[in-house]
Amino acid sequence: MNVQIIKGTIKEILEIIRNLYNSDVCAIFLISENMDEDEKLEILEERLKRIQKKYDEENQSLTNPLSRYMELDKNSLKKVLDEIKILKFCFEEVQNSQAKNLPASGRFWDYSYDRRPFKWVIFKKVDKNIPILFEGLTAYSIRTGEEIFADNSTKINEYPSISHLQAVEKGISPPCKMVVFLHLKDPDNENKLIGLLKIENYEDREEEKAKFSEDSKQTEETRQYLPLLAKLVKKTREQYKEYSYENLYGGLKLLDALKSLTLGNTTEANNEIYRQTRHLFFVLKRNEYVGHEEIFERVINYAKDIAGDKILSVTGRKTFKMILEEYKKYEDLMLYGIKGYRDHFMHQFHVFVLGYIILNKIGMSKIVQSVNQSLKYVQDRSDPQVNFTEDNILRMWFLTAFYHDTAYILEKFNIGISGFLTRLFGQQVAFKIGGSQLLLIDDAKNSDKDKTGNYAEHLNNLLKYFDRGKQTNPDLLPYYLNSIIRMNDHAVYSALLLIQYFAGEGNIERLRECYIAALAISFHNSSIYEHLFENGRPGISFESFPFGFLLAFCDTAQIWGREESIGEQRVKEKRSRESHGRETNGTKENMGEQQYVKQKLLGVEFNKNEIICKVLFETSYPVQHPTPELIRAKIIQGKDSIFRSSTFRFTIEFYAGKSSENCKKILTIPFKYNGVK
Repeated sequence: MNVQIIKGTIKEILEIIRNLYNSDVCAIFLISENMDEDEKLEILEERLKRIQKKYDEENQSLTNPLSRYMELDKNSLKKVLDEIKILKFCFEEVQNSQAKNLPASGRFWDYSYDRRPFKWVIFKKVDKNIPILFEGLTAYSIRTGEEIFADNSTKINEYPSISHLQAVEKGISPPCKMVVFLHLKDPDNENKLIGLLKIENYEDREEEKAKFSEDSKQTEETRQYLPLLAKLVKKTREQYKEYSYENLYGGLKLLDALKSLTLGNTTEANNEIYRQTRHLFFVLKRNEYVGHEEIFERVINYAKDIAGDKILSVTGRKTFKMILEEYKKYEDLMLYGIKGYRDHFMHQFHVFVLGYIILNKIGMSKIVQSVNQSLKYVQDRSDPQVNFTEDNILRMWFLTAFYHDTAYILEKFNIGISGFLTRLFGQQVAFKIGGSQLLLIDDAKNSDKDKTGNYAEHLNNLLKYFDRGKQTNPDLLPYYLNSIIRMNDHAVYSALLLIQYFAGEGNIERLRECYIAALAISFHNSSIYEHLFENGRPGISFESFPFGFLLAFCDTAQIWGREESIGEQRVKEKRSRESHGRETNGTKENMGEQQYVKQKLLGVEFNKNEIICKVLFETSYPVQHPTPELIRAKIIQGKDSIFRSSTFRFTIEFYAGKSSENCKKILTIPFKYNGVK
């Protein structure tokens, strides 16, 4: 059964129950099963601070084990995480849209991506007869095993555990005045609670009091639905594994790499990116979002936040969220229509995160120094001098990673249209368009007042940023022109579009950021990188062009979770099948003799000055993984000899096998290293 169908069924049952009580809201809270230890620790620390504050206000003393928890440092507190559980709101609540006391927003529960409901801590070791101030009535019900029936606000406020936290601090909901908590039990173990059903009103309504009692006919009828709700919840958890981020994209090892970072003395923006990125992977690990569409939407919101005014302030002719949403729609059309087309939307996100981790491991100050050194060759004496900071570096890497494949659909456009026309007319139809028109200069449009669309000028300015005096080759222009005219290089087009959308008019700092990011983007396809020279040798160095090198490395290593064909082996899960609720390829029922390969990230390791990215070709058929020759030809494409470093070793290791525990290394690709061993 499809995940969305199950969710829809749960919502219908919640609405039936809400109507029985004529309540304002009906919702489900579940005990989290897949939460990362670090996230669990953060929630515990936050709740303990609130509880301690409440006890201080009331002049009361904490009892064990709470008093013991308060004395523990972070590392010691982590050792007692098995003594708690986390309870959180799940699925989607149903609300009475016709209520007389409905807020102006039209919603009783007015939460959003930016304003998320609180999570509750269940203290398993605290005696159920001992109340915990500010524990929250929802958590109290689970901890004590007591179902709650309160038909007025006075009864609710008699519970010492009450907090009204969602209402008072976040304004997500009004303070609760009438409530029923009914427990959901594990279908396979009735002694085990998996969560609860919450039915609540936000006014003391005399006419509804009888319904909010333990022996009411509404409560009796609702109990008949609880076993079905519990079974549906359990079914979603089974389905979530199949449609989880890890199963679809295999990138959860990035979370381990993130947790290994120590940022030290860095900027507020870097700290916030770290916090947001880690939180995103916490959410993905516990399967809060499942299926391609939900995961895409969450990643788009993540990118929107990073690009927003509170962090990187990436400004352009369109919002970054709008650009990503448009790109996703275009890619969906291409993904369904062209055989072998690989995912580029999630790919760009993964490239950003991988590169972000590497930048912080190497040290942001080193990158700042390298980029500022390169600016000496391109800064015009008439312009104000620019010295980049860590925030500039982060903004440039964000633009580089999230925009580097934006024009990939153009590279495949001729193929896609030709295929469509061939299928339509039943015979081979060739279709060809080129990009030479982009190089025409319309003097009327591109006056000094309006430089939009002047791609010839963009290209001319872009190549200035490759200048390193006599160190680099000066004859790259023909290769760029060839790529534009033939429309066969998405890297060059993506670079020009980045400048078009994000080069801030009159802001020399943002302009230079865009050109440096665009230059890096233009390097990552063979039509350009095969012709690069530095110091009289083929290729370029990490030290001179850190973004170009880093994009080439991350773009090459990031193969996990990409929908693609490798030889005759196909990735298991396809969006079209998921979207229509049909069985996915690779199940026992339809696998037959077909053999499948799925790529996963095994890990990112840092050993002194070495960065190793490990990738797994996961297959039940050991001999059916891509050969080293195919990996070199299709994935590496000679980049290991073009992009070199003299300070850090960059290596990609490829493994094959049934799982991360049962696999063997099949190929090691070190990017060229010129440093001291």
